[in-house]
Formats: sequence, C-alpha cells, structure tokens
Amino acid sequence: PQEEPQSKVPSDWPLSQAMPIGPEINHRNVDLYHLILNGTTEFVRGGGSIFQTWLEGQNEHIHTAVDLSGDNEDFAFRSEQLPELLGLLKQVRLPLVVERYTSWFRRGGSVAVSSDYTPAKEECAEIANEFKKFAKAVQQSIERRQGLIWVSQ
Repeated sequence: PQEEPQSKVPSDWPLSQAMPIGPEINHRNVDLYHLILNGTTEFVRGGGSIFQTWLEGQNEHIHTAVDLSGDNEDFAFRSEQLPELLGLLKQVRLPLVVERYTSWFRRGGSVAVSSDYTPAKEECAEIANEFKKFAKAVQQSIERRQGLIWVSQ
C-alpha cells in the first residue's frame, strides 16, 4: 500500500482557520498567472514562485514555499517572503496583463481558442484587478506580520 504524505506544518502555525482572500486560482490557469506575475514560463525562486508550486513535479522543489501536505497541493509562504511577492504583484497592470495573456494564447496556452486569439480588454482588466486585490491582501498580511496559505480547493 502507498503511504500517505507526511504533513510539514510549521510549529508556529495559527490554530484558527484563515480568511480566504482570493482570487480563485486552479490547476487550469496557474501557468498563465505565473507568466503574468514573472514574465516567463521558466521556474523562479522567491516570491514569484507562488503559482509554480502546482506546476512542479513531485520531486522538483524549485519554489520557496512550505509544502504543507507533501503532495504538491497545499503551500504556505512565510511572512518574510511576502515583501518580494508584493513587489511583483504591484507591477501587474492592465497593459502588462494584455501583453502576457496574449503571449500565453499565442504559445498555445488554451486549446479552446486559435493561436492568433487576442483576449478582450474586459477580461484582462478583470485579471489585473484580481492581482490588485491580491496585492492589497498581501500588503495587509505584511502589516500584520502574517504569512500566506495557498490551498487547493
């Protein structure tokens, strides 16, 4: 029988349930969000590695998140990692989203559309707004000296 992965929850972990901040990210769009945040499809270290946690294979640990479940599903960033993430999040604006989202489609990021598809400005504005809300939540976490939990739904 296959062994269950061991949980590696930090000793200073809070005992109360965390408040969700969104946006709702899933396995279908983490590669897009990684590209928007970092400007590359390559794996990175530090704060920019937040979306790549789900992209890495079971034995790859290039990201700098804490693996909470041992199965590449649930992660956390410690409070000292958030300033770098916030810096990246604050750089995400509408023109950047349009550019990188279009690039993602042209690279074959979605099989549902043709490779010359250009995303609608409204859709890009929605994504840019999600990053802005995320940046605000990360800023609040920094002010409270809290970390960030990344949980698969």
